[in-house]
Amino acid sequence: MTGLLPEVLRDDSEPRGYLRDLVISHLDLADTVASRFHKGGPDADDIRQVARLGLLKAARRYEAARGVPFKAFAEPTIVGEIKRYFRDSCWLVRPPRNLQDVRAKVRGVFPELMQQLGREPSLKNLAETLQCHKDVVSEAMQCSVLRKPASLESQWGESLDAGSLTSATAFDDEGFAHVEDRLFLGAALATVSQAERRLLYLRFVEGLSQQQVAAELGVSQMQVSRLLKVTLAKLRRLLTT
Repeated sequence: MTGLLPEVLRDDSEPRGYLRDLVISHLDLADTVASRFHKGGPDADDIRQVARLGLLKAARRYEAARGVPFKAFAEPTIVGEIKRYFRDSCWLVRPPRNLQDVRAKVRGVFPELMQQLGREPSLKNLAETLQCHKDVVSEAMQCSVLRKPASLESQWGESLDAGSLTSATAFDDEGFAHVEDRLFLGAALATVSQAERRLLYLRFVEGLSQQQVAAELGVSQMQVSRLLKVTLAKLRRLLTT
């Protein structure tokens, strides 16, 4: 706590001393509120720190003369601070604010609906309760994956031979090795005439023989051979310079 309240803890004078004692005597309140928002996971310490910052903010604004017990005054501030932390700082990819709000509402009504229905509520049940389109509810419920995406080392199946997400998403693609060649070839082809491109297409894409190309174009096979030689030489020159 010393790192959290450096000025307060170093100063015993009034009102600093009173503020320090008030905060320290209610650390259990902050920790109890924090425990509602986590289950002892890796973020537990961060959430507890945020809760204690909320406690400090509440202590700085508290006026005992108003007659409100400090715990009753501080708890909403601590909860608000934690919720702000979740909203603003815990997303790897932050979804739109309206989806965050719908997600929070879903979490609020889900237990009550489950108790009323005796089963997990459907998207339709949730959408009717929240009075919004079920597609919005669905999208909001999927926001959780944006907070902590699955590790690439996690298993994507339940069978013994199931691989990790890495094996399903990462693989060697021979096409990548030829991307640059394709770009240069595309630029070179842009410099030849439409007739030459037609000739190349029939011979190398359609896979026609020179005799078939000649019949298609209405020229002799010898002319096709000569035109191919000239066109390929032109492309070779462009690609090697």
